[in-house]
Amino acid sequence: MAGPVTVTDATNPEVSPVTTTPVTDRTVADRSDDRDTEELLEIANKAVQEANNRLTRQIVAQAIRGSNRTLSSDTLTQLMAQLREQQRQNQLAAANRD
Repeated sequence: MAGPVTVTDATNPEVSPVTTTPVTDRTVADRSDDRDTEELLEIANKAVQEANNRLTRQIVAQAIRGSNRTLSSDTLTQLMAQLREQQRQNQLAAANRD
């Protein structure tokens, strides 16, 4: 079994690497987790948009728990990291368009 693969952003060497597991080493449960994460991110993104792009733990947690899903503190922390990175990338893209 191969170890984790490190992916870096070649356009911005200051960005810390993101470590992912190769697709061939992933289990069905891992892929199921990905679908769950995508659904949680959709719920969170909608809530953030409705809150005038305010990205807070409280807004995200209320939206997810309001959709009758359980949410651990660890999962919320992971989601927040992904959401912040998405927000940062969107801000950079907007700045580059200007």
